[in-house]
Amino acid sequence: MYSYLRSRADNDEDAADLTQQVFLQALDGLPRYQNRGLPFAAWLLSIARNLAINFHKGSRRPMPWDLLPEALQASGDDDVGGRAARGDLIDTLFAHLDPHARELLLLRFGADLTVAEIALVIGKSEAATRMRLIRTLRTLRENYHDEF
Repeated sequence: MYSYLRSRADNDEDAADLTQQVFLQALDGLPRYQNRGLPFAAWLLSIARNLAINFHKGSRRPMPWDLLPEALQASGDDDVGGRAARGDLIDTLFAHLDPHARELLLLRFGADLTVAEIALVIGKSEAATRMRLIRTLRTLRENYHDEF
């Protein structure tokens, strides 16, 4: 939970505060929780997502590349220059994605959720979520495959 919120917050303190709020809201909402066959974590992530959205209403901050999951980071050069170049590229890549696409990638690769779990978190149908994820990955591949 903290990792997801840290990727959405500007600093460790904000992420810790948001994480605390998630669990306080979850505790408060536990009597209303309904098991729909998806992991409990998906419900918690939907709370986290809503808190993060409210926390950053109207802001579009780039995500620090070192907070991205390894699956989204290119492997290869271990030298500092190579890592810095990849960092610049990932900053650019995420800066050009809309917030919804960034969130899909974070939930899929950062939180390791399935498409069904992501759909529950973002409040969309599974089919719509799958298509948006496919389109996002296709766009990244088409626009940036030569860069990596």
